[in-house]
Amino acid sequence: MDSVLLANLQKVNWSQIQTAVDLGCGTGRIGTWLHRHGIPSIHGVDCCPAMLQRAAAKHVYERLCTADITTCPLPRHAYDLGITVLAACHLPSLGAFYAEGARLLRPGGLFVLLDYHPFFLLRGIPTHFHRASGEPIAI
Repeated sequence: MDSVLLANLQKVNWSQIQTAVDLGCGTGRIGTWLHRHGIPSIHGVDCCPAMLQRAAAKHVYERLCTADITTCPLPRHAYDLGITVLAACHLPSLGAFYAEGARLLRPGGLFVLLDYHPFFLLRGIPTHFHRASGEPIAI
């Protein structure tokens, strides 16, 4: 599902990405995809140590750290690409997340956020966020 969406992104030239940070990397599924598409240096962040153990076993991450994806212990302006897949929907606010993404990216870097999961919709659970006013937004 999300690998098809990633493969069809036209704004990202995967072959020109040298460094990527996978925020909410989980078990390393997206890191594996990035590695297969030639990205040589990938760092992953997740708040769950058990997920990071599974990600480490895939041997595609140069660095993994246990942290909240809105406040990472990673260097600023160090990445050509920031990516998060199926993690933003778990955040209470997107503002801190976007600020952290901007902090991590080099000038001109790209950020990819995919939070679409067709099984949510099939089960009647829309992907949703809330505006600062509290108004719900469903995608």
